[in-house]
Amino acid sequence: MNEDIEGTPDGTKTVYIDDSIEAAGIFEDVFANFTPIDLRRRDWEEENKEALAGAELIITDWDLGGLEPYDGKALNELLRSKRRKNPENPLYTIFSGRLEEVPDAEHHLNRPHILAQALDADWVGSKDKGLEFRHQLVLLCRARRQLREKPAPPDNIGEYWRFLLALDPKQQWTDEAVSDVDRLQPPVQHLYGEARDERFLLRWMTRLVLPYPTFLLDSYEVAIRLRLEPKSVFCRTRPAG
Repeated sequence: MNEDIEGTPDGTKTVYIDDSIEAAGIFEDVFANFTPIDLRRRDWEEENKEALAGAELIITDWDLGGLEPYDGKALNELLRSKRRKNPENPLYTIFSGRLEEVPDAEHHLNRPHILAQALDADWVGSKDKGLEFRHQLVLLCRARRQLREKPAPPDNIGEYWRFLLALDPKQQWTDEAVSDVDRLQPPVQHLYGEARDERFLLRWMTRLVLPYPTFLLDSYEVAIRLRLEPKSVFCRTRPAG
């Protein structure tokens, strides 16, 4: 785990909604503005309404069981509707101990990017890998903050990719790299103006870019493609000094 990332509390307003919130502690350790909602409490609806106002990150299960007057899926739909009305555009994430029970398990097993799309969520995680999921949420929240701090100029998207991906303008391959990004059809319409919503770019990255061989390659992937030893590739691509 990267201590530099999780060493400082994250200020994202976070709401954790579940009928079994024993795992809340792992999130409280990192998210300073954290509210757990225990669906077993009688006053959970009132607490939930207040907590969701201005929420930036929602963590819940994909099927919350039989909770009167809602069943689990109906409650999920209620949370989604509140998310759509929230001007903060909160990240909606699934944290479950029963991901294998989601229909078509053979299609999404151990493929969180596929499962997130199937569940209409920004990301998913298993309760038996809670620390890993927490780390991923911190990365998502940090990425969204960086996107918000640096909006895209609508008249120069190419320059935005150079900034976002830290491309060196002195390198001859920079323009080709920008073209590689454009070929994957990033959701540029959601990077500025009234339609601005950083979640679309994050979904594009987590569902279509990071899981597959695209314009982002690490040294091991480069070594495999060039049939070289990973150590030699690292030495060749490492910045001088």
